[in-house]
Amino acid sequence: MNDPRNPALELVREERESSWPDPEPLEATPPELPAFPTDAIPHWLSDFVTEEARATQTPPDLAALLALAAVATGVQGKAVVAPKKGDPGYTEPMNIFVVVALPPASRKSAVFRDATQPIIDVECQMRDTARDLVARAEARLQILRDAIDAKQRNAKNPKTTTARADELASEIAELTVQLARDEEACPRMPRLLVSDITPQALGMRLAEHGVLTLATAEGSEVFETARGRYSADARPNFDVLKKAHAGDWIAVDRVKGEPLRCDRPALTLALAIQPAVLRDARAVEVFRGEGLLGRFLFALPQTLVGSRTWDQAGVRPRVRDLYDQMIRKLIEIPRPAEPWVLTLDDQAEAALRNFHDRIECQLSENAALGWMTDWAGKLPGLTVRIAGLLHCVEWLDSVDQMFIVPIDRTTATQAIQIAEYALAHAQAALLEAPEDKLLADARYVWGRILLKHREEGNSLPSTREIHRWAGGGGKDRRIPTATDTERVLHELEIRGYAQRHDRKKGGPLWEMNPKALRASAPVSTVSVSAGGTDGSEN
Repeated sequence: MNDPRNPALELVREERESSWPDPEPLEATPPELPAFPTDAIPHWLSDFVTEEARATQTPPDLAALLALAAVATGVQGKAVVAPKKGDPGYTEPMNIFVVVALPPASRKSAVFRDATQPIIDVECQMRDTARDLVARAEARLQILRDAIDAKQRNAKNPKTTTARADELASEIAELTVQLARDEEACPRMPRLLVSDITPQALGMRLAEHGVLTLATAEGSEVFETARGRYSADARPNFDVLKKAHAGDWIAVDRVKGEPLRCDRPALTLALAIQPAVLRDARAVEVFRGEGLLGRFLFALPQTLVGSRTWDQAGVRPRVRDLYDQMIRKLIEIPRPAEPWVLTLDDQAEAALRNFHDRIECQLSENAALGWMTDWAGKLPGLTVRIAGLLHCVEWLDSVDQMFIVPIDRTTATQAIQIAEYALAHAQAALLEAPEDKLLADARYVWGRILLKHREEGNSLPSTREIHRWAGGGGKDRRIPTATDTERVLHELEIRGYAQRHDRKKGGPLWEMNPKALRASAPVSTVSVSAGGTDGSEN
C-alpha cells in the first residue's frame, strides 16, 4: 500500500501539481470602464472628491457624482441653460439624476454623509430661522379655520333665521376664499433633502417647495417605489420623477382644499445602489420604455473592497471646510421668481453642437447607440446641464456675474469629458447582455464536481459519471445529454480546471486540477441547484 506521507510520493505529487496551470475565473470579465475625470471639475470640488475618495478608500466616482448632485441642489430652480442662439426657447434645467452602483460594504453611506452634510446643515439653519414665522402664519390660518367653523355651527343652529343664515353663508364663502389664498401664501418649513418618500408625498413636497433633492444610500427604495410599491394595483408610478426631471408642471390633488400645483418643479436624485438592484431595475420594461432609466447619469466604478488599509488619513479640514462653504454659498443664492437664463459663447456652442452631432449619427437603429436611444438621445441635454453646473461652480466667487457671463468653451469641453465618461458607464449599466450559457453551465458542473470531491476524495471520473453528478438526462434538465456535459468539460479543460485522459476502451476520464480544487470556495457557498452557481449579493 502506498503511504501518502512517503516523502518520495509527496515530491512526485508536488511536481505534478506544479505542472498544472492556474485556473481562469469561471466568470465573465466585466468591461473596463473609465474613472471619473476629476480634472474636469473646478479645483475646490476636485480637491474634495479626491481627498474624500482617499480617506474613505472608495472610487472617486462616488464622491464626484454626489458632489455634482450637491451643486445641483444649490442651483436647481434658480437658472436654466439656453444652449442654442437660434432657438432661445429651448432650455435645460440644472437638476440631475445620478446613481452609483457598488457592492455591499463599499462605504457608500460614509461618502453620502460627507457629501450631503453641508446641505443638511443649511436646511437645519433655515428651519430654525423660519420656525417663528411659520408658527405665526399657521396660527393666523387656524384663526380663520376656527372662524369658519363657528359660523358654520351658527348657520346650522335651528334658532338662526333664514336671513341670518344667508349672511353667514356669504361670510363663510369669503373666509374660505381668504383661507385658500392665505394657505397658498403661507410660508412652509424649508426642505432641501428627502429620502424614503412615496410618489404622492414627493409630488406634495415639490408643489410646496418647488425644488427638492432626493438623496439616499439605499437607492433600491426609489426603484421599488417607482415600480409600484405604494400603488393599490402595484402598477409602476414614476410620473412625478419624470416631470420633476424635465421641469414639467405638476398638480397634486388633496383630500381637502384646492390641488397643489408647481409650474417648474426641479428634482435632483442622488442614489447609491447595489449592482443587483440595477439589474432588477433594468429588467422592468417600463423603466426603459417610458424613459426613467434614460434620465440617469450612471457610475459603475470598481470597488476597492479587499484592498483597503487600516491606516488612512481623513480629508484635510481646509478641503472639507471649503467644500462645505461653497455648497452653502450655492444654496443661499436667492431663487428668483423667474429663473435666470444662462447662455453659451460661440465656441462653447460649437463644441456642444459637434458633440450633439457625433452622438446623433449613432442613434439610428443599426448604429452603435441605436439600442440605447432612451439614454443616449438625452445625453446632449445632460451635457448642457453639466456645463451649467460647472459654470456656476467656476463663478461662485463672483455670484453677481454667475448668471450673466456666458458659459465658455473650456467649461463646455469639461462637460463633454464627463458626458463621455457617463456614456461608457451607461452602456455597461443598460446593456442586457445575457451571460454566456456555456460559462454558467461550467460553473454549475464545477460545483457538482467540488461536492463529489469533498464527499469521496480524489478520483478520475468519466464523462458519464460527471453527467450523472450534474443531474443530467432528459430535455428539461440543465445538462440534457452526455454530449452537453462533454462540451462543458472541454470548457473546464480550456480554463485549466480539468484534463482529459482518453482510454482505448470506454469514454475519457477526467483529472481535476488540484490547484482549482484547493482554491475553490467551500461547497456551502456554491449553489448546485438547477438555477446555477451564481450565488447572491448581500
